[in-house]
Amino acid sequence: MSNDRRRNLGPSSSAPPIYQKDIHTLESQLKALEQKDSQSSEPQKIFLKTSLLTKPNGSSYLELHVPSTSTPTKLLCAIYGPRPTPRSTPYSPTATLTLDLSFSPFSTRTRSLPHLRSPLERTCAKRIEDSIRSAIRAELYPKTQIEIFVCVLEAPLSGDEADAEGVWSAAVNAVGAALVDAGIEMRDIPSAASCDGLSLATLLATGEITELSSKGKIDIGDWDKRVEECLRKAAEVRGVVNAVLRRDVERRREEGDGMEF
Repeated sequence: MSNDRRRNLGPSSSAPPIYQKDIHTLESQLKALEQKDSQSSEPQKIFLKTSLLTKPNGSSYLELHVPSTSTPTKLLCAIYGPRPTPRSTPYSPTATLTLDLSFSPFSTRTRSLPHLRSPLERTCAKRIEDSIRSAIRAELYPKTQIEIFVCVLEAPLSGDEADAEGVWSAAVNAVGAALVDAGIEMRDIPSAASCDGLSLATLLATGEITELSSKGKIDIGDWDKRVEECLRKAAEVRGVVNAVLRRDVERRREEGDGMEF
């Protein structure tokens, strides 16, 4: 009789047994998750500063501290435009919007190659562009281009990758503030928030939701409650953005460099 263990492989669908101590461990993990969800209702801390860069037409720096994560989200946004498109570009009655998002090599614990764009960067950039496009009055800037660059300096982890939802919501708020700093006409300043697997971007003045996505399973009975929670958090961020922009307008008036709206 052969004693070679390699010839006695178990089925591919086999799983190790769960003992009593493992059940207690699972219960403690579930309790920790419930406590984490209860902490998510605590107010988030936000730091925002505009006109940080001199060469772009508008810029902003945002830090977002969420109670459920130990690592904050820090990112820098720069906007160039509206400026004329090259002569070789076909005529466009509205402004052409481009957005690029990149993670700095030191933004997470896992080092990334700066010359390679990851699928996460492309996905976040596309979602941010879709979230803010309807807010910009592009019809006022024919045959021009608006270029937006977002650099993530630090981001919390979700597994082995950066927290895409947290980065996306912070970037939408930072881009909105930078657009105002650049003096670009908008219907409203876009605001975004994510909570409990749900993320949305909204124009609070018009009540429109420009982006909505969910992750995981959400009970249909909890859907309205989570949407209201995200709207509440987006309103909190919008209050900070309004206060910072109002302060900047007053400062520029005192310096004799007023902003045109």
